[in-house]
Amino acid sequence: MLLLSLTDEKTQAEKEAAEEARKSGEKKAIAAKKIQLELEAARKVEEEKARGIAEEARKAEEEARKAKEARKAEEAREAKEEARKAKEALRIQAEEEEKARKMAKIVEAERLAAEKTAGIGSSATHARFKAKRLARIEDVANARKQPQDPEKEKLVAAKYAALSPEKRAFSILYDLGMIESTPDPDDPEYDPTYDEEFCPENSAIPQ
Repeated sequence: MLLLSLTDEKTQAEKEAAEEARKSGEKKAIAAKKIQLELEAARKVEEEKARGIAEEARKAEEEARKAKEARKAEEAREAKEEARKAKEALRIQAEEEEKARKMAKIVEAERLAAEKTAGIGSSATHARFKAKRLARIEDVANARKQPQDPEKEKLVAAKYAALSPEKRAFSILYDLGMIESTPDPDDPEYDPTYDEEFCPENSAIPQ
């Protein structure tokens, strides 16, 4: 009976040891699984951070590319505008030079015509008329010059502002040489030198 009892105790102890071993194995497996899950979660977090960093880098690179393209486009626009302004300045300069050349021809034609008709009529009256005519041509040439002196422009503007609309229109056209004032034949200073010519106020431009 004693031997049977010892065998039963041994068997029971073995069962208890086996159960403890099983429980310990399960705990270790659970712990290992937990560690594995934690490592997997940490890996996912790191991957997500890496993706976020990569996305930020991609966005920054895209923004830099867009800024560079915008800067190039702006520089190209500015260069185009500068070229247009330079071209416009050259065009205006060429027009002004052409106007000056034509006016110089008109002045020279007037001078030659005046010299050609020297001695006709009263020499004193004709000389005064010639001086007035040349002064008139010079005044018109100066009025057409651009750009004008700012101070002179203020004086001219003030002169026109003091006139009525009708007189202002006439004065502007007259100052620019677009119309002429018909001389009075009864004026003691009247010069009849060009009375036999048609439209004496018009001068041919030498070619």
